[in-house]
Amino acid sequence: MKKGNDLIVTVGGKAVAASKSCTVETNCETKEAGMSGTGSWKRYITGRKSWQVSVSYLVGDSATIKSLLGKVGTTVSLSWKMRDDEADTMSGDAILTSCKISGTRGNLVQGSFSFKGTGELK
Repeated sequence: MKKGNDLIVTVGGKAVAASKSCTVETNCETKEAGMSGTGSWKRYITGRKSWQVSVSYLVGDSATIKSLLGKVGTTVSLSWKMRDDEADTMSGDAILTSCKISGTRGNLVQGSFSFKGTGELK
């Protein structure tokens, strides 16, 4: 059984430090197929695929905050792997679509990244 700590997301070859959680999602479009003879039931065919990754993390220092906020809109090399299995890796290029940083009095500063895959997921 895998645990959340076993999934490591890397950006440009560097692990996202202090990562608390991550989500990897793939999707596929569906298109209605205009086929006769199906009666009152709709039929669908598959379309194009897409993927995205979200990472929540603990923010270190103010220099890190400035650096992260400035990278939105850039394309990066993104990959993720299982900690105990180097061969179990997926990767692709992705656009950093958002960087959110939240500070609550009495708590650690937290942040999140959202990436949208551009091209094939390998």
